[in-house]
Amino acid sequence: MTAARPLSEVKAGLSKRTMREQIADKITAMIVSGLLRPDDELPSERDLAVTLDVSRETIRGALQYLAALGMVEIAHGSRSRVVDMARWATKPQRQDDVQRYTALEVHNARCLVEVAGVRTAALSITPSALGRLRHLVHQQTGMLNDPVSFQISDMEFHTTIYEASNNRLLTAFLTDIYGYALDMRRRALLVPNAVEKSLRDHEIILTAIGRADADGAAIAMSAHLTRVHRTTQASRRTATKKI
Repeated sequence: MTAARPLSEVKAGLSKRTMREQIADKITAMIVSGLLRPDDELPSERDLAVTLDVSRETIRGALQYLAALGMVEIAHGSRSRVVDMARWATKPQRQDDVQRYTALEVHNARCLVEVAGVRTAALSITPSALGRLRHLVHQQTGMLNDPVSFQISDMEFHTTIYEASNNRLLTAFLTDIYGYALDMRRRALLVPNAVEKSLRDHEIILTAIGRADADGAAIAMSAHLTRVHRTTQASRRTATKKI
């Protein structure tokens, strides 16, 4: 069986497709990677459009396309919902190595590479990218009770920082690292106050980047990744006790 392509490869091929197809591919990758789970409610069309920086018409077209494949359900007057993979008309193969690495291995890799990436981003970020980060963080303040929406926005926040490094290889590598252990991170965001703490970390990272403070951005990102790892470990211990 051929493994699904890494998230970075999926992202690299997006520019060759229509915007609707690009967004459909992005949502599919979220589902396959474990960021979105069966029965999860997607953000509203308006909120998803803001998070992914596209029009509502593009979001609507992407969701209709995914609904035709049996991947999401669209109900009038309510948010779209992810369908159990067993019911999909078309089943993309799950990325076999998504869960291959431990939470500690993912954490160590992110600390080695992402801290260096945010340092570069702080010195080279464009006004438009900085504006996007600010917009995402502002939007996240309304997601404290919506871990699913927050994690989608979190992915966009980190991806924007990766791209601001102006290094395509680094961006691809970091995108793949982010894709690992998403299922573990998803559970971690259910820990009380986890979303609020991550939001505060984002605000500190954003402030440092906005000041072109490379050292401050690196320190803030390191603290954020350490908090993410600790929360992930705590959620795993809690899950083990319940078994």
